[in-house]
Amino acid sequence: RILHLSDYEAFEYLASGKNIVEVQRLLLHDSHLDNALAEFEHSLQYNPRLPTILMVDTLQEEYQRGLIPHVMGRDRQQLIDHKMRRLFEHTAFNHATFQGREIGGRGDDRVLFTALNNPTFVQPWLELLTRYKISLLGLYSLPLLSQQLLKYLPRAPYTLLIAPTPPINAHTIQGIRQTFFAQQQLQFSRLLPLTTAQNYIDYIMIQINQVQSYLSNSRILPANTTLLVVILASAELVYEFDDFLDKQKPNNMNIETIDILEFSNYLGLKMPENQIYLHTLTAYELVRAPVKNHYARKIDLRYAVYRQVRRGIYLTSLLILLSSITVSTFYFIGGFQEQKTVEGILSRVAVQESQLRELQAERPHLPIGIEYIRDIANIGRYLKAQHVSPQISWLNLSHVLAKCQNLTLERLEWGVAGSTTEFAGLFTQISTVNLADENRELTPDNVINQTTTLPENFIEGLRLSGKVEHSQGDYLGAELSVKHCVEVLQPQFPKVKLLLSPLSKVPKEILQELLGGSDSTAKMTEAQFIIEILIEHAAK
Repeated sequence: RILHLSDYEAFEYLASGKNIVEVQRLLLHDSHLDNALAEFEHSLQYNPRLPTILMVDTLQEEYQRGLIPHVMGRDRQQLIDHKMRRLFEHTAFNHATFQGREIGGRGDDRVLFTALNNPTFVQPWLELLTRYKISLLGLYSLPLLSQQLLKYLPRAPYTLLIAPTPPINAHTIQGIRQTFFAQQQLQFSRLLPLTTAQNYIDYIMIQINQVQSYLSNSRILPANTTLLVVILASAELVYEFDDFLDKQKPNNMNIETIDILEFSNYLGLKMPENQIYLHTLTAYELVRAPVKNHYARKIDLRYAVYRQVRRGIYLTSLLILLSSITVSTFYFIGGFQEQKTVEGILSRVAVQESQLRELQAERPHLPIGIEYIRDIANIGRYLKAQHVSPQISWLNLSHVLAKCQNLTLERLEWGVAGSTTEFAGLFTQISTVNLADENRELTPDNVINQTTTLPENFIEGLRLSGKVEHSQGDYLGAELSVKHCVEVLQPQFPKVKLLLSPLSKVPKEILQELLGGSDSTAKMTEAQFIIEILIEHAAK
């Protein structure tokens, strides 16, 4: 919401996107002020949450140019406050605009001081906004805001802008605002009445000449310097001005006339020509490019500050919520992927467990486990890395031993050799090796260091050592069991030799008692056996 206040009328606009729309006009003179306040209060009640901007265009605005020492921070603010109290003692609605530094001298700061001399002009409207806790975004001076239009107009060091305003009293049909800028910065502004009896062009030219004389006499406008005069008017007046200027060319003056409707369309403002004034152009530009507040006090802006705080809290909460949703989504996706991974692992485990149960349910192909044979096999360092695996021989052996259930295998020796003689010597080394060598772990280094080269024809040998279980002195039965095992081995291994039988280890006195048929009272010994198996390998 934008409320423009003049000495005679008030205009209420609503900003719609990047455009403004006129809502109502309110008369302010004499007894109409109370009705205008009531109408505006009704508008506030209808939409109490809409932030509001106040603009003033009044004869009761004063301009003072001055210099202050070039200081910064708190010292500058103290100088400004002191200057304001001296210039505008009876009003708190004041503003200071810094306009650069002096080129010579001390390099003081040039400052334009402006103020509303009559605080009661805006106080009733501010009280209404406070009563309904409306956010006031700023209280602005129309001449100061018109400086924002210069970037769309012809440029010159010294510019006089002339633009129409609404009537300033009951006896005028229109007002004229004359605003002078030096180096694109406001110096002063005048509000002139225009009555029906006046000739518009002659009246405007008289006022322009007066301003030029004042500027020259006060040395604000250097001698022989051209003053640029920009006139915003209706299309009809623009044609009349052009005809006048063709006949009379002013001295040291460059006058540019611009159709105000075309200028508003150039800015992007869509509004009927009879509603376009200087304040509508500046209000539209203010909506598009907000500027810092001019006259509003801190107490007048408090609800706007509260609104900004609420907005900040809302945006922060929204940001936290979005961050939480993002993080939660990230963790949810991660958890979902982990769950899928775990489900895949559990599925594979279940399949493997099922396969394991099936294997456990099957009858083993090796009645005597191959691992058991491997554990008692004394192969040690004598494998010599010949790349000959004993696995096949052990598998065949385990199938045969399954038929010799009463034989306990205590030692299994395995080796390879180039001949039978070498093989016999190999087993002699095995039988005499010390305990430390037997227990030494077979490592790749040990294997590589002991590598030998076999001939193309070599012999793989197995030597089985063990005892007959549950013989209990029945050496004859043990002898028969061992020989039966040898007979069972011969189909798988053609070269099988019984090196030690149970009867060959029996003491003579026990053997005589057994042959005599009497009970032996001597100490019984275990029925032991040693079987040697040779497997010949021919060159491939």
